[in-house]
Amino acid sequence: MPDIEADWAETVAIRTLGYIGQDERKIRRFLLATGLRGDTIRNAATSTGFLRGVLSAALEDDMLTEGMFANTGIPRRQVTEAFDVLAKRAQREQDERAADVRLRRRAGMI
Repeated sequence: MPDIEADWAETVAIRTLGYIGQDERKIRRFLLATGLRGDTIRNAATSTGFLRGVLSAALEDDMLTEGMFANTGIPRRQVTEAFDVLAKRAQREQDERAADVRLRRRAGMI
């Protein structure tokens, strides 16, 4: 069953990243903060944790969220809601990985 809420949150994060990427200074500052490079950002963008980090970076910068609202129509409230959705998803994914490791250990697979 598709997770419509998570899909929406990912869309908000990707649109946020797109907004950041439109300005050379914003993207440079973002890349420095994340330790990513321009050629690695595409692969990182498939990670729930990375997308959550994009929204976190936006929420830490009032000027960025105000500019984003003016340019994309996405209000800060939606960025916050999307961050919360992705935070829950990231926690669920981490819990699932930990449970898988425990099962594999019990089965003697690792």
